[in-house]
Amino acid sequence: MKVVLIADSHILTSKEAIEFSNFLRLLYEKHKFDTLILLGDIFDVWFEFKNVIIDRFFPALYELKRLKEDNVRIIYILGNHDWWSYGFFEEYLSIEVYKSDYKIVKLNDSINRILISHGDKVYKSKKYKILLSIMTNPILEFLYRYFPPFLGIFLAERFSKSSRKLGKDYCPEYTKKVNDKFMELLKRHNVNYGFLGHLHNFFILKSKDNKGNNFLLYNLPAWYKNKEYILIDDNEIFLKKGDKT
Repeated sequence: MKVVLIADSHILTSKEAIEFSNFLRLLYEKHKFDTLILLGDIFDVWFEFKNVIIDRFFPALYELKRLKEDNVRIIYILGNHDWWSYGFFEEYLSIEVYKSDYKIVKLNDSINRILISHGDKVYKSKKYKILLSIMTNPILEFLYRYFPPFLGIFLAERFSKSSRKLGKDYCPEYTKKVNDKFMELLKRHNVNYGFLGHLHNFFILKSKDNKGNNFLLYNLPAWYKNKEYILIDDNEIFLKKGDKT
């Protein structure tokens, strides 16, 4: 069984959507993976206005649809840039979508279960809790869906650029708190492997519990930087890099 994990592609333009689409097609032709896991912030701005979808993203959406037609299981855990999904991915692309802080996914007998998360909600600072309460306010979300799309997209792009600039290089203290919280989740649920995005840099953390069980936490790099992704091939985990997949 082959599983591909991608995080933080932050697609914003039609050119980037085409690039991502071509990458997925080449990736599938090479690896014939069974499952694709998207760990959030795949789109730099995603908002489903009433009866309107942002057309510049169609190449990426079309490729996801093609993968589903090839019987690839696609799991999408939403991030802080693509949170505002209201059923499009499920209804039209048949993708499994989760808004939860994390999700435990069953894979195979070698790597039985993994715990996945975008990562932004694993540890919430006071400022982020306030921001999250605004982002997820049902009244504000409802009203925003009826904004003129050109205005709504403009405002969302301004917010997105500011957010990405602030989070370009997360401070070591924040990074440590996120990873400590995530490692706690792995041990609490007795899941040996965890994968998260959001922090934009690749590193692996190892830990043991008092029974000697091993736990591995993989922080995925941001795809938009170097087209890096994780490939799980049976019981082996690889970091892959570059256009050659």
